[in-house]
Amino acid sequence: MQDAAYSTLLRGRRQQLHARIAETLERQFQELVASEPALLAQHCAEAGFNEKAVLAMSDPALRSAATALTGCGDELVVMLSHLAVPLAELGYLDQARARRDAAIVEARKLRHAFTLAFALGWDVFIEEAASEAVMLRAEELLALTTEHGFPFWKAWGTLNRGRCLAMVGRETEGIAQMTEGLSAFRSTGSVGFLSHWLIRLAEANGKAQRPLEGLEHLTEAIRIIERTEEREFEAELYRVRGELLLAMEDAGQAEESFCTSLEIARCQSAKLWELRAATSLARLWRAQGKCAQARDLLASVYGWFTEGFDTPVLQEARALLDELSADQSPEMGDGVASAPTSSRNVTYDST
Repeated sequence: MQDAAYSTLLRGRRQQLHARIAETLERQFQELVASEPALLAQHCAEAGFNEKAVLAMSDPALRSAATALTGCGDELVVMLSHLAVPLAELGYLDQARARRDAAIVEARKLRHAFTLAFALGWDVFIEEAASEAVMLRAEELLALTTEHGFPFWKAWGTLNRGRCLAMVGRETEGIAQMTEGLSAFRSTGSVGFLSHWLIRLAEANGKAQRPLEGLEHLTEAIRIIERTEEREFEAELYRVRGELLLAMEDAGQAEESFCTSLEIARCQSAKLWELRAATSLARLWRAQGKCAQARDLLASVYGWFTEGFDTPVLQEARALLDELSADQSPEMGDGVASAPTSSRNVTYDST
């Protein structure tokens, strides 16, 4: 009953509660924290204070001291997975993949099915493109959860595999599987991340030339975001909305959505979402003949990145920059310099 009640709390509300508990523990119960640091790490993780939680739980003596509210069998796997996601969103893509990979390796060592399912499941937030490796992990998650009967992660795996199929050109099959997964996901009673999956289903509908259906899914996602305050993927929602509107030849509304996405991403310091929004907007501006404006926008966002240049999102942005540079007249210069290797290489060390 306790687990069921907890799972029905809205994610934003849960994070607020854990943040207050963590702050109270640090401020008023220092002796308890000293004797049971895993308790603080647990609440930090659930509050989103991921780096602090990973640092606390990297001590092997603490890892078995408590079981996370997620039900995962190993705290370090939980912390690494949770840290990977904000790192990716903040634009530190190599560091995010390193944490993701470490979580999966650690989970495999433990030979604990639910822990591995947890680590594989979080991969969806780290890799946006359906590479062979991503597809293999999606297949593994679905097979693992089917074998062991984990309904939440099975629904998650079904959604993820469908997303991958849609991204590689098998839109009809992918949308059907995502729809099946979404129904199963709803049946678990979970609210957290529902908006994310609706956004990805809308994106898949766009690829299948079904923008109206995609917009319907986004309408539901907006209602959920307003109710739950789970705004982690709000920038992506407006970017996808812009792409769907563009498919309906509504360039004015599409531009407005791209600009909204860009503004939200900047407010959140979410460089990954900012780059995706800038790429979509720059592509639209190029089609409208605003090449210089498009290039300036995209170059300023792309130039911030110091890692992850082999990822599809950065490669797509780089290719568009090259095209925009070629569009410019010779007297305006020879384009953007090669991928930067700035010394400003911020690292969040979890060890």
